[in-house]
Amino acid sequence: MRLLALALVLLLAGCASTPVEYEVDHAYVARVEQGARLGGGSIYWVNYPTVRKTASPS
Repeated sequence: MRLLALALVLLLAGCASTPVEYEVDHAYVARVEQGARLGGGSIYWVNYPTVRKTASPS
């Protein structure tokens, strides 16, 4: 019974964490696409590379 209670507490604690937001890394995308253009190639992004959003001070 204690093991079940511990598992529930850990599960709920994991769900209570703050969500992390991501945004597209535009600087990296620009560098890669520029390199491809200079080399005569092209880039087809399936998923854009992302970085964590910085927290804005409140």
